[in-house]
Amino acid sequence: MVKKIIIINGDCGVEGLGISESDRQMVINNITLMYHFAATIRFDEKLKKAVELNTRGTREIIKLALECKKLDMFGYMSTSYC
Repeated sequence: MVKKIIIINGDCGVEGLGISESDRQMVINNITLMYHFAATIRFDEKLKKAVELNTRGTREIIKLALECKKLDMFGYMSTSYC
């Protein structure tokens, strides 16, 4: 199963997650399992940046997950700092 893991470069702090259109289409058309663990856990983070990463990032990944045609499972780990 490890050989099936695909890592995509992006940025949870920006609209659309900062991923390329080709990566986005690959995810939408092929991914069956998706995990979202990205967050800032720095307690000295500026509030605006923490909200962008922790709240917007989660919203954006959920939007992407809803587009996935083969998604069987979405895993999410939350942070209490937002």
